[in-house]
Amino acid sequence: NIHDEGSNKNMAEELLHHIASYRRKYNTLYPRGPVLLLMPHDHNDHTVGVVNLVVPSLVPHPQLLTLEDAAQVLSDLINYTPPHPPPTLPSRVRSPAEVVRTQQGGGAECALVVASVLLGAGYRALVVQGAAWPSLVARDTSHLPCPYLQQQLREGEKQEAAMASKYSVRAPPDLRSQYLLIMEERAKRRRTAHLQQKHDHTHTSATHEQEWQTGSGGGETSSHLHFWVVVLPPGHHVTKPTFVEPTTGQVVPLGPPYLHIHAVFDHTNYWACTKYDQPISSDMTEMYGWHS
Repeated sequence: NIHDEGSNKNMAEELLHHIASYRRKYNTLYPRGPVLLLMPHDHNDHTVGVVNLVVPSLVPHPQLLTLEDAAQVLSDLINYTPPHPPPTLPSRVRSPAEVVRTQQGGGAECALVVASVLLGAGYRALVVQGAAWPSLVARDTSHLPCPYLQQQLREGEKQEAAMASKYSVRAPPDLRSQYLLIMEERAKRRRTAHLQQKHDHTHTSATHEQEWQTGSGGGETSSHLHFWVVVLPPGHHVTKPTFVEPTTGQVVPLGPPYLHIHAVFDHTNYWACTKYDQPISSDMTEMYGWHS
């Protein structure tokens, strides 16, 4: 046992040395890049590699084996503590077990719990460090789609697809006259012009709404540091990269309110994004533009 403890200690020190070297290399190559969460202190005030805080955990409970259910259950279990604006990298990050025990955690800690459970259930889950709307970081979800309506919409689409595949009817012949087609086209153009005019009138209010979402003013887009989870295909009916918001339990597609990705990591590796100031791309499976 003493030999094993010494071996584990040496491995931990070697990992920290490697991470420190990685940080120096990254800062040299990308001096204007974001500060990365690499070696925080844990709840025992020990310096740990952040990859060691991702612990794949198989929880034998039906509600923690599927993506949507697990995300919702964990967000209900853990009380998210929003950071004081503007948020900075946490110097102390507790293990998922400690976060679950206290049922309270910050953004990075909530993301670690969700990723650990999803990895244990067989998903390709990674923790994301990036930038998002300040309103999301503050857990103001008033401008996000209602998750219950989204679930009803998905169920309705599945039922419609099943009905369409079961009962397929040949389209009837087009018996409309040429005159009616011309009149319909004119009406369509009038509707388009009306919608464009309405859009022009509401452009100012929409701009104000966007500024509220992003916490910006004067036309400048602002963002806050945030942590969330990305689930990659294939497996478990995941066909495209999908984001999981650990503070609310919502499963959302790539894009706003998430603005930029700084890095992703799991229990095996860490990838820093070399295009940290670019909009989020859906091509994450190839890890294009990443430094590991």
